[in-house]
Amino acid sequence: MTMVRRIVTSLVAAIALLPSMAAAGQDSELVTVQSLLGFELPPELKQYTHLSNGYRCNPWRFLRTPKQVILEHQAALLSGDINRAMCDYAPNARVLTADGVDVGRDAILQGFLAMADLFGGVMPTTTAIHHTGEVVMVNWEVYTPFMSIPDGVDTFVIRFGQIYYQTVHARVEFGN
Repeated sequence: MTMVRRIVTSLVAAIALLPSMAAAGQDSELVTVQSLLGFELPPELKQYTHLSNGYRCNPWRFLRTPKQVILEHQAALLSGDINRAMCDYAPNARVLTADGVDVGRDAILQGFLAMADLFGGVMPTTTAIHHTGEVVMVNWEVYTPFMSIPDGVDTFVIRFGQIYYQTVHARVEFGN
């Protein structure tokens, strides 16, 4: 608990330094956790800042509200930046679908790729976002020449700027 408190305190203090860092010409997106905190993260915490493929996640994402997480998650998916989208998930996040449960970022990535294949590259359209506390529900729809989902719903539980749980409901209609 002391380590977590020290990290959070250091991050809050570092936010106050961003204007002076920008004035000094440093790009705040490239600032590392190590340079902000003054020490190397322990291995058990690196799982929160690195993907298994070596991609480094933005350390500032821990400070986002649940709605900000969803909006940035959707923006990453729409832009095709799957690594940035995977950084939104906690290392042992769970995605529950009608087919089962994907546990961890790598399994969740495989589920995304399968869904993208099913949709043929067509991205779903968000029709509504509702949120309260750490829970966000996203209503969506997608229409392709071969199938449609007129009433997709994802529900997310988001803590400390990361998705911990997601449920997915989608009624797939084929032969449009």
